[in-house]
This record gives sequence, C-alpha cells and structure tokens, in this order.
Amino acid sequence: MAAIYTNPQILFIEQIIDLMKEGALLCPKFQRNFVWEPERQKELLNSIRSGIPIGSIMIWETKVPVKCYTEIGSVMLPTANKQPSKKYILDGLQRLTTLFTCFNIGEGKTPVNKFYYDLKRKKFFYNLDNTYKSEFMMPMNILLDSVALLKFQRNLMLKADFDNVEEIIDEIDEISAAFRQYKVPVIPITTDDIKLVTNTFQKINSKGVSVNPKQMIHALTWDGSNYDFNDEIESHRNNFLFLQWGDISEDIILKTIKVNLNLNIYKTDASTVSSRINNDNRIIHDSVSYLKQAVLFFKNEVLVPSINFLPYSFHLIILAHVFYKFKIDFDNISKEQKEIITRWFWYTSYTEAFSGASDNEVKKIIENFIKCFESSQFYKSYKKKNEYDFEKNYNYNFRSVKTKRSILFFLKIYSENMKFDETKKIVSVLQKNGSASFSNIIESDDLEEVSNKFYSTIANKYISAYDSSIDEIAYVDNIFDIPLHQRLTDESYDITEKVVFLEKRFDLIYNKEKVFYDKIVNDF
Repeated sequence: MAAIYTNPQILFIEQIIDLMKEGALLCPKFQRNFVWEPERQKELLNSIRSGIPIGSIMIWETKVPVKCYTEIGSVMLPTANKQPSKKYILDGLQRLTTLFTCFNIGEGKTPVNKFYYDLKRKKFFYNLDNTYKSEFMMPMNILLDSVALLKFQRNLMLKADFDNVEEIIDEIDEISAAFRQYKVPVIPITTDDIKLVTNTFQKINSKGVSVNPKQMIHALTWDGSNYDFNDEIESHRNNFLFLQWGDISEDIILKTIKVNLNLNIYKTDASTVSSRINNDNRIIHDSVSYLKQAVLFFKNEVLVPSINFLPYSFHLIILAHVFYKFKIDFDNISKEQKEIITRWFWYTSYTEAFSGASDNEVKKIIENFIKCFESSQFYKSYKKKNEYDFEKNYNYNFRSVKTKRSILFFLKIYSENMKFDETKKIVSVLQKNGSASFSNIIESDDLEEVSNKFYSTIANKYISAYDSSIDEIAYVDNIFDIPLHQRLTDESYDITEKVVFLEKRFDLIYNKEKVFYDKIVNDF
C-alpha cells in the first residue's frame, strides 16, 4: 500500500494530549525514548508562550501492529484503544513528550517533569527537588485544567500578601490562554508499507539533533515482527555482567558488528548497517560472543582489571573481530596466538596507533593483524607516524592512554615478580575501585613548602589498600621492583626526604618502562 499524505490537520495542544491520554496516539519503540534536557524543554515552553511556531507533528496511521512504549518521561501511558487502525508518532516525540509530561500529574498531584511558571519573575522554572518554594510558583499541569487553575487563583488571593494582585491574575490568564489557544500542524501518513515508514523516519532524523545510532538501526531493522533490535542489544550487554569487567557499551557492540560486516566504522550509515543485519541475522549474536572471548583474553592474559583500564576500545573491537574471523575461543587459543596478540596489544598501545585514527588507518591495522594470524608471526602494525617518543615527564591522567598502559605495564612486572594469587588480589582492587585505587605520596598541602615537578606524575601514586587482604603486599617498603606498590610508611619523613624519594622513584619507573618501550618498538 502506497503512502497517502493527507492535508495537515491543525490541532490544539490539548487535543493532541487528549489523544495520547486516550491511547489513540501511541509512541512506537523504534523511536528513541525521551532525551531532552530541561533547558531544551524550557525553550519549547517559551516558544509556545511567545506564539513562536514549534514545527509540525507527523503521525503514521496503519493497521500494522507496532510495539510501543508503556511509559515515557516517567509517565505511564494508556494501552492502545480498540480501533483496528492505530496512530503512531513518527516525528515530534520529544516535543509531545515535553507537553504530555507537563500537563500530567503523578502521585501527590504534582507535575511529573517539575516545571513551574514563576508568576513574579515571569519565567519557566525547573524545580527538580522542590527546593524553591513560593506561592507564585504555578505548576504547569493546571494550565489546561479549568477547575484546578481556578482553585490555584483563589488560594493565591487568600494566601499571598501583595499589592499587584490584578497583575498576577492577568498573568495567569495570559499564559493559560497562550497554551490553550496554541495550534500545531499535524501531518498524517496512512500506509501499511513498513519500509516506506522506516525510510521516512530516517530522512526526518537526518537533520537537527541526531538519533542515537542504535535507535536508528533499530528503526531500520524493524519489520513489523516481534524482533526488537534494542532488546537484543540490551540482552547481550547484560550477558557481560557475569564477567565483572565493566560496562560494554552499545557503541563498542555496534562497532564490532560493523567490523565483522567489513564496513567502515565511522563512515557507514545506519541504513547500510541495518540492511546487512537483516541479511545476516546471526551477526549480532556472533559479534557479542567473540567480544566475550576478547574480554576473557585481556582480563586473564594481559591482566586488564576492567574496560576502564584498556588503552583503546579498538583493542577489544579488533581482537573480537580476529576471533570471529578465525573462530578462536579463549579456551582453544594457541601459545603462538597468545604471543601475537600480546605483542600487538603492547605495540599499538605504545605507538598510540588508534589515537585520531581514520577509517582507512583502522582498516590497515586490522589487515596487518589478520596477516599476523595467517602467517603465525608478528608484524609491526601500520604506523601513522614515522617516529615515537617516550615522554619522560608525562602527567598522571587516568583517562589517558599513557597512564593506562603504564599501570598495565606495572601489573605485568608485578605478575612476573610475585605469585599469581597475590597479583590477582591487586587486580581485584583495581577492578573494584578503578582510578580511586590510587592515592598520592606527596599531598597538595606539601607543595606549599616546596615545588616539586613530580607531584602530578605517576611516580606520586601508590595503590591504596582498600582490601585488607593486600596490606601485607602493597605496603612493604622494600618491593622496589613493583613501583606502584611502594609508599613511605614512616610519617617522620620530612618534605625534603619525600621529594628526594619521589625523584628516585620517578627515575626508577621511567627507566623500567623505557627499557620495555624500546624492546616493543625496536625489537619486535
């Protein structure tokens, strides 16, 4: 059935909200949920207050059953009415949700989205915690309720002690009229052609605020069946929880799918991805399965405590792709393959191969890595720069690649010098507490007495003993081979001695890592 575009209907805001309340206008799940921040909502309310057009609403009329949201913007939605033909919001969900929540009430008869109109200051106010209290704060949900609005006016006249009562009442009447009389063009599209609708949805959302890529793919993979791309992705993400390795984002899963489909990570649009997914319905399951195997490798072989410690998400994505291509599980990986992956990991980390990498550069790195597996030997990855420099005075920043790779290097040293069980205790602390695992040797208060250029470097960090089981390991002063676990336990040390200690500690850390760096970059 071809689309039938009928002439726009001009409806009052109240009429549209009533359609939603009655279950006559529904919110399809291929739409993104409500994402507008309060400031964006306030802009919409101000536009209506001033009579500025807010654009048209597009509605899809069809007999095709569509999975819909049961709540939106923290407001429960009514079930669909019994009419054989249904109406779904195709464009305008964020605007309508703002208005729907504004003019609905939750428990306690309070506005769901906490928007009020300050009658004295003549401005909208988002009173999230109800911290601002005034008799002049008019809840938005009463504007379209004549009885509630009249009651508010009467209570205001009784309670408020002010001279300009008539001006305030006029303001109430004026803003109420602005919303009651505001009209919105509604464009109906009547069709049972799902392909046409999803393409329309894509074109609509190619402008303005972009739709989440997952949401767009969800819309374009929807075929009217019970298949739900969003639900499948979320289900797979939840399967990572038992690994206790942190949150595997939707972005990582989608990029892994793209790589496994031999698509460009950045340039490929949602329609191409959705088309390929429709042609290969196992790609999501298989991509996530091999992502799990990649997680197991980094967790157990490289001792990466969690995904937050991984220098690049590309490490995970590309390793998952190689596992997918060669059908490798962590349990059946060979010694030679472990060696290739480990070398590749350290090489790409210390050469910062993925920093600012384009689609073509990522593609070359992937091709090189695959070549390593095909030949069972390591080749240096594609390099964006001719030379790399190991910086001596880089600062500690847990979000940086330099800091993360250094922490992992120290864990490598630790595992080589201590028993495995003791190493795992340290890893578990890092896994549990992330960046909060680290404390300063010299605190900022000490800097008032002496200037120390090493204060902000990794040399000033040691792992705090959140877990009492590692006290004995982490706090032994003579473990000089494990720099991140050394601190000054004697409080009698003065600041000068601490500075000397820190300088020596910095040189030790730098020299150890520099030897490793040179081996990776030059000897591999």
